[in-house]
Amino acid sequence: INVLPDDPAESSRHRSSHHHGRAAAYARLEEWDRASEEYRLAIELVPGRRDSRRSLANVLFRGGHLAEAARELEWLLVAEPDEPEMHNLFAAVLADQDRPEQAVAHYVEALRLSPDYFDARQNFAVYLMQLGRIDSALVQFDLLATLVPDDPRVWFQYGMALRDAGRVEESDRRLARAV
Repeated sequence: INVLPDDPAESSRHRSSHHHGRAAAYARLEEWDRASEEYRLAIELVPGRRDSRRSLANVLFRGGHLAEAARELEWLLVAEPDEPEMHNLFAAVLADQDRPEQAVAHYVEALRLSPDYFDARQNFAVYLMQLGRIDSALVQFDLLATLVPDDPRVWFQYGMALRDAGRVEESDRRLARAV
């Protein structure tokens, strides 16, 4: 019994979906290389498949293939310049590549596109701490605390940032909210 569609284009889309599903399963198992192979097969069958490209960029990043992830993200950002998730991921890739100015620019763009984007704001705040830009990080943590006032992780990170800034009393108040 032939279960594949007669139309070759439809058959390619069907096979691409199959590979995308397999890739997602490998990604859930954190088998980044196998997932990237399957996403590449899905893209080969349907080159314009953006969901597979987004996922490929993510698993490449998680698997430590930063240059390849950056290439995928550059392609995606040409196709989808207003996607805050892609700017957030690209910022993380650039940060890991020790390209701080570009990483900061992409975090800023992600937050311009979506000011309430929790993950981007948290990633940006933590990255600013790593760069030693404590005052800028504190601004981001303050905004995070406004966005999600009941999240103990935010209060803990905020408290630790204040401690790094030498503001121990304020730090203790924030840390108390983390427990």
